[in-house]
Amino acid sequence: NSVTFSIKPNAEMLDNYLYQFELRVVYTLNGKSIRTEFQVTNLEIKKTMPYFIGAHPAFNCPLVEGENYEDYYIEFSEVESCSIPKSFPETGLLDLQDRTPFLENQKILDLDYSLFSHDAITLDQLKSRSVTLRSRKSGKGLRVDFDDFPNLILWSTTNKSPFIALEPWSGLSTSLEEGNFLEDKRQVTKISPQETSRKIYDITILN
Repeated sequence: NSVTFSIKPNAEMLDNYLYQFELRVVYTLNGKSIRTEFQVTNLEIKKTMPYFIGAHPAFNCPLVEGENYEDYYIEFSEVESCSIPKSFPETGLLDLQDRTPFLENQKILDLDYSLFSHDAITLDQLKSRSVTLRSRKSGKGLRVDFDDFPNLILWSTTNKSPFIALEPWSGLSTSLEEGNFLEDKRQVTKISPQETSRKIYDITILN
């Protein structure tokens, strides 16, 4: 009921990320839930290691034959009021100071492809640590719990591809006002030498 994938850096990776590490990704099936656990180990003897990590789980939408994308909604575990930062798809950068109102005292976000006309939606101000994708017609759905991740990215395409991505991220793309040093970026996780950091999210099938 469990499988583990692991990687250590090769020479090319070390040219871009100057730390010896091991990343283990453990998937564990428990009933109708699958847990993903990222285990990041700092193999350095003396250096503290900074890192970000995130996931890209995407789900068929619609889940049921005969339904449409617009039959689905995302429900947040808390009532949310938040804005989203401006993104620059051509560079991957964000402007965390230039923000647009997005959720206003609501728990429900109806899905529509027009939501993604500019780019993915970066939710960096959520109180919720759990979101549910559900059909208004069949009631079928799933839940993503992401207690260890402060950010949630929503993404789909504008060419009506039948999916929605609900992505827990521990950090964000570089913001325009940030410098180029990874260890100085906001939300960065730092691991002491020979220590392991763990971050977990769960996907649960409903109904």
